[in-house]
Amino acid sequence: MTQGSLSGNITKSPRPNCDLLSFQGGLFSGGPRLPLLALRAVVRVRLLAPSKNNFLLEILQKEESKNTIRGDVSMYFVSAEHRTNYEQLVAKFNCQNVPDFESACYVVAHPEIWRKYNGQPGGSPVHWTFGEWNEAENRRDESEAMNCLSGAFRELARAAVEMFTGGQNHFCFARFIGNAGDEVYRVFIQAMNIRRKSETVEVEGVL
Repeated sequence: MTQGSLSGNITKSPRPNCDLLSFQGGLFSGGPRLPLLALRAVVRVRLLAPSKNNFLLEILQKEESKNTIRGDVSMYFVSAEHRTNYEQLVAKFNCQNVPDFESACYVVAHPEIWRKYNGQPGGSPVHWTFGEWNEAENRRDESEAMNCLSGAFRELARAAVEMFTGGQNHFCFARFIGNAGDEVYRVFIQAMNIRRKSETVEVEGVL
């Protein structure tokens, strides 16, 4: 059987470093793994029992929601909502390929932060994070919305502010790294790579 067949065992991926799912004879198993692109073809072409078909579609939707394309490289998203929010912000600020704006849009688009942002007016994606001017510290305090974020997400938003402004604000890396789970850490890495105009790193490879 040729490698391109959609039935039987597929033992080799045609492309390196792609997401793989185990597949054998139309069922998931511990056997050879099927590339995500080939699995998409299986779901859409191969006749499966409804319950199995729904299961495969659910996995595809979950995986595809985490990635989109920025230029010609893959970009990490925690969910479809994250991606949709990001696209809305980039369109609002007309900032495609403007790294300081785009990295801030990416972080603010995270659903947990997005709910605090709540479409507040302003000329930048981080305008809503600032409160009143603090004479003693010679900088603005943080907004009430920022103070409502939990520890890791507040530090992530602070990091976005510093990547946007290019100056020191309230972000503390030691505090961030001590509280950040895998998801928040991946978003932080992706935001830094957008800001430095870098190709997206394979985040899976650095965990």
